[in-house]
Amino acid sequence: SFAEDLFAQAKRAGRTSGRERLTDRSSRLLAQAQALAPYKYEPIADLGMLYTWWATATTDREIMDARGRTADKYYEQVLTLSPNHVNFWTERAYVNMRVLNRLEAAEKYIKRAVDLDPTYSWSHKVAGDCYYAMGKSRKDRSAAPDDFKQAIREYEEAVRTARRNDPVSLADCHLAASRAYAEAGDADKARAHAKAAADEGAPRARTAPSRNHVESPERRPSRPGSVYVPPEDSQGENTE
Repeated sequence: SFAEDLFAQAKRAGRTSGRERLTDRSSRLLAQAQALAPYKYEPIADLGMLYTWWATATTDREIMDARGRTADKYYEQVLTLSPNHVNFWTERAYVNMRVLNRLEAAEKYIKRAVDLDPTYSWSHKVAGDCYYAMGKSRKDRSAAPDDFKQAIREYEEAVRTARRNDPVSLADCHLAASRAYAEAGDADKARAHAKAAADEGAPRARTAPSRNHVESPERRPSRPGSVYVPPEDSQGENTE
């Protein structure tokens, strides 16, 4: 659609002013599409995706939170229309983890995604990121090792189930596993995963190319480009 084309242009825009203008126009067009067809899930899901990406494109905490909350509301809406869509549960978990720092909510949503399709690498990767973030944020450090163990289990599943057209690359999964093993004190496995990541080549660009890894069409309908920003490369864009 024209709105999706504008969004794609916004993600490629070099200047912050151009990116903001294109993203704002895209959001207004998608909102109009939603108003015209309130029971179609595609415009609502696209608005969630857009506001998630838009939130990660700023360093202003107040703006980031506002956009993240807007994205979460759209995912809440779309999941009432398409409650078994693995990507939407994963994306809702992601925005709660990465943008809003609601880790318990993110854990609940990503568990739902993994239950729906335990063979989907991206869901396992986001689950691992969630448990890793929990471990890093614990004030009581005695509980952190259990979080890192959970993260490792999810990252290993992400590696095992990875497919070439998933929204996150195998190199990303190996790098995440390496980081978690390092936190858990297993230097040998940390090095092994780091080497595997290097053998795979450079991790995928920050914006994933597709949501279209479809094995069960009724569970993962065809979708436009997804957003994925690795936590270790999560700083916002500079303004000009």
